[in-house]
Amino acid sequence: MLRRFVLAAETNAVNTQRTRLTAVLIQAAMGIPFMAKEVNMRVLNGLLGVVLGILTAVLGVVLGILAAVVWLVGMVLCVTVILLPLGIPVTKLGRRLFTLAGDLMHMP
Repeated sequence: MLRRFVLAAETNAVNTQRTRLTAVLIQAAMGIPFMAKEVNMRVLNGLLGVVLGILTAVLGVVLGILAAVVWLVGMVLCVTVILLPLGIPVTKLGRRLFTLAGDLMHMP
């Protein structure tokens, strides 16, 4: 039983090596170096991560400024007794926007 498992594992390893070798040979025939393509994809993936991180941080800052304005408007509405029922939901909305802005500014 154990011998069959070992033979199956060796067969899978050989098939994986053959598949990799076939992929390398096909890419070499097309004129595309195998390792260069892999390195280029890693670099592009890293750059995409950095750009998206900066973009979400900037979006978080803008949303934080908007949340501050909404929260202040809610507080002003709460000070006036007549507009208190309108001020409480606006203040809660400002708090939710602050939470979302904080989540956007955190690095993953």
